[in-house]
Amino acid sequence: MKHPKVTYLLGDIRDYNRVNELIRFYSPDYIVVASALKHIDKCEYEVGEAMKTNVLGVENVIQSVLTICRENGPCPDGVLYISTDKACSPINTYGLTKALGEKAMISTAYKTRETTHGFRFMVVRYGNVLGSRGSIMEVLNKHFTAEGANDELRITDENMTRFIMTQLQAVRLINYTLQRGVSGDIVVPVLKSMKILDLFRHVAYHTNKTIRVSGKRPGEKVHEMLINESELMNSGKVGNMYVKIYPYYKKVDEQSDQLKVYESSGSVMDSNSLILYLKRINILR
Repeated sequence: MKHPKVTYLLGDIRDYNRVNELIRFYSPDYIVVASALKHIDKCEYEVGEAMKTNVLGVENVIQSVLTICRENGPCPDGVLYISTDKACSPINTYGLTKALGEKAMISTAYKTRETTHGFRFMVVRYGNVLGSRGSIMEVLNKHFTAEGANDELRITDENMTRFIMTQLQAVRLINYTLQRGVSGDIVVPVLKSMKILDLFRHVAYHTNKTIRVSGKRPGEKVHEMLINESELMNSGKVGNMYVKIYPYYKKVDEQSDQLKVYESSGSVMDSNSLILYLKRINILR
């Protein structure tokens, strides 16, 4: 991607000195923390490495911002942490580290709630972003090309469901939270979900391949969640597109009776609607 207002710089979120140097030099209005080790299987094997990037890296950004603001330097208006549905009731290392990243942001929001600097620490939770690097759609579309002609279709569980969102929805979620979010908020999009098997059957039919069930991998859920039962008690709907999970130190005056545990098994598109939708947004061949 090239743009006259975009500058690429080398660095490592694990390196506090480099993070601090860049934040001081560029004095950003907003900071979006998207760095993460995301492969579930690799994080299970390399727990320490996952902690360094997904937890300590977030702390490096937070501590740099706090230090600069205490010195009366230019404070960013907002620090936004991109989290995942796997951070909700996590069962794997990746999800646990992302949940700790969320906790670090919310804890900082609490500690700075009475400061006069005006900065905000916020979180958004993503589902599966369609078409992103390494996403299931990128992998499956290779089966339509020579590159994946000899690969078999392997699914870990026939009942598996996942939340899905477009890249445009992901960007709009960031923009909405940066513009309207309050420090301590976790903002969750209202998303549809898909049954993974429906997608695999479509690809299998058009590539003349069979599907093999390989069994769940360590740390893998059958269904994902974006809001769990305990979080519902402090959540509220914002229009038709978003739900806010308010921080533990704030209480919602009226809990929305429309909210239930937000699990991917509860909003599954039927197979025909799913395929038409994915083709309409040019995600599926």
